[in-house]
Amino acid sequence: MRKNIICIMFIATNFVGCGKMMDRMQGKKSFRDDTNNIAEGHLFKFVERLQTSKNASECEQKLRDIQINLANSIDSRADEIEEFAATLPQSTTYKRVKMGPIFVRELLNAEVPKVGWQTRSYDWTQYDARLKKIEDQPVNMAWLSLNTSVRYILSNDESRIIYQKNMYLTRQDYPELKDISKTLVNCLEDLNCTSPMYNEAGAKLIARNPYYNAFGSDRDSIGKLKDLIDENLRRKSTHKNNTVLAQPNGDIILPLDPGPFVDAKDQLGKYITDIWATKGRQLKINWTTVEATPDAYKFVLGEGSGGRPFVSYKTKTVHLYADVRARTIAHEIGHVLSFPDYYYTTWHPDTCKYSEEYDEGNIMSSSDNGIVTADEWQVLDDAYHDSSAPIN
Repeated sequence: MRKNIICIMFIATNFVGCGKMMDRMQGKKSFRDDTNNIAEGHLFKFVERLQTSKNASECEQKLRDIQINLANSIDSRADEIEEFAATLPQSTTYKRVKMGPIFVRELLNAEVPKVGWQTRSYDWTQYDARLKKIEDQPVNMAWLSLNTSVRYILSNDESRIIYQKNMYLTRQDYPELKDISKTLVNCLEDLNCTSPMYNEAGAKLIARNPYYNAFGSDRDSIGKLKDLIDENLRRKSTHKNNTVLAQPNGDIILPLDPGPFVDAKDQLGKYITDIWATKGRQLKINWTTVEATPDAYKFVLGEGSGGRPFVSYKTKTVHLYADVRARTIAHEIGHVLSFPDYYYTTWHPDTCKYSEEYDEGNIMSSSDNGIVTADEWQVLDDAYHDSSAPIN
């Protein structure tokens, strides 16, 4: 069985599945707390699971034939794709370096990141067009790229359909969510309040988000709406890792179990500490085992190539895949330090497309050229050098 990466998020068409909304109305949490999720099997099984879900949207019905054809096309070449990835020649962008049981791609020349937030969009029809151009060709770089792209969009699809993460939110919505949460608190403190006094922007956000506009005006629903909004805010908040040790000189020590990379742990550690360093201070790795340090995070190697690396907070594991980018490892360790992703993925049901906002200059937003910014170091200071300070 080949393990493939599937993330966790939600967003459907202009409505939300009844199972999902009933869970919310009953105060249940139906999505995982991991940054991604792993599932076994070939791509067709993932597509079939999404297509038959009670939360599948009109977009899944519309894209059914395209999704199945892409999944079957990639599945039929899975072994060839893995073999091609293992023997991939050097490129002008990345240098492939052996790290224990896998190859890692080291960036040869980092580009100067663009200033400010960037936006890209992607959808299944784009990948269908790419398939049509290469379907009669032997496995090559285009097939490898398509394999990665399809697995990436599937991770979003499973998140929004199966685990139902609220992906109607944009980057600009999060500051407004904080104001909405305060408004709801004020209403709940007033025993006579059954109509929260949102500002204009807050009222529009509530109205257009199917997760939020399904709640009634009774006080029980207002309380549940506040819980849901706070839950959404927490997914973009930083939380403390109690295994981290702070040193008087400003260094941070993080215990990690190298798992299958034990013979290459020095190399693995360098990929992390080279990024998580600044003038006069750095992150240091204390290599250990989960037997010796039960709360330490452990590296895990997934099967196959092209999978999307992820961290599971639930199992305290860091999942890597063959041909992972070296800087992506540093990004995943950012999650272990409890930073969230600083990119924002939004589902657009009217066009069946995803858009993504990202900052090329931040390692938690863009692995290719991003760095650990002064803001991240300040959060680390607040969390680990001053235990009385909050970390959000």
